[in-house]
Amino acid sequence: MQAPNAFAFVRMTKFAPRVLLVHLKDDFTGAAKVGSQVADALRGAGGTVRCLVGSTGDSGFIRRAHPVDTVPYRFTGSRWRNLWYLVFAQWALYRKVSRACARKEVDLVWVNSVVPAFAALAASRHGIPVVVHLHEVGLGSNALFRVLRAIAWHGASRLVCVSQYVARTLDAPPRRTTVLFNSLSPQEERRAESIATNRPAGRSRPFRVLMATSLRWYKGVDSFIALADRFRGDSKFAFRLVLSCEKEEFELFERQHAREGFELSHQPASVFDHYAQADLVVNLSHPDGWIETFGLTLLEAMACGLPVISPLVGGCTELFEDGEGGWRISSRDLEGLEKRIRYLAEDDVARRAAGSAARIAASRFQNSFFSEQVRSVVAELC
Repeated sequence: MQAPNAFAFVRMTKFAPRVLLVHLKDDFTGAAKVGSQVADALRGAGGTVRCLVGSTGDSGFIRRAHPVDTVPYRFTGSRWRNLWYLVFAQWALYRKVSRACARKEVDLVWVNSVVPAFAALAASRHGIPVVVHLHEVGLGSNALFRVLRAIAWHGASRLVCVSQYVARTLDAPPRRTTVLFNSLSPQEERRAESIATNRPAGRSRPFRVLMATSLRWYKGVDSFIALADRFRGDSKFAFRLVLSCEKEEFELFERQHAREGFELSHQPASVFDHYAQADLVVNLSHPDGWIETFGLTLLEAMACGLPVISPLVGGCTELFEDGEGGWRISSRDLEGLEKRIRYLAEDDVARRAAGSAARIAASRFQNSFFSEQVRSVVAELC
């Protein structure tokens, strides 16, 4: 029997678009997770989705949940090698997407971030509608970002931004731009509800501060370590850092930073297991190196009934009003961060009130609305 083509689609009745979702660096970060949710939303409505991803690392949110076709891609510590891998991956994406479009196997291409920009170019050259899902306002190289953005935007029929901040910063044209806030998956919403409703009123353990992030300096890992050091030796507090990175990176980091009261975890099966044990979740990104365009871990924590601390700027400020379920504090303001943590640890009533307010704020970002908007964008173009 002949093996099925990776992009062979079967038309279905009613809402049945054949969508090719393209994402380059499939890992366990927010953009890959949202890409997987887009595929879920379209499949749930009767569409047929195939995913084309870069095969970096052992796995990722998209590969874990969906059948995929892959192109070779690596991300290393060398800037020039990374550029070479990116150029090669763009060419591979262009060829695969062009082939699928030329054979009329797709009705729409959903390009998840500007990074796989040549996928948008390939689809547009064949007259196939393209959605470019914008998760970022920059990359490590501003020049490279401008080039990729220009290519992706040239091919885009519709731009989808994860926050108003992204739309404003990139000056996205309003007539072809949709702001689509991220959300939890239906399974995560149920898990968050269970965590929130079963959270004990009191605490018989240390006050646990949690941060889940990738291992990049601009994500504020250094600030989290410095903050934890301010509580070193105080058994009333514990700090847990959940890292998304390659195994070798994690092992090196663990050897360098293992200490009492500072817990480390590497890409857990579910970060919600850690939310269930946390009392506060923080995002300490450094705006001079990275401005959060949404802050998905904050939304996850808020849905679990946890108060949060976010940076002062970026899309994460759209999740809550300052003081209503969370606080905006600079990652460099260690004194202010310490003061807020000690206040919440000492006042259970205030902590519970903040957690309740966080749940209310998180309820504005439901998966049902996310899925409805995804389907609406696709239906309009198909």
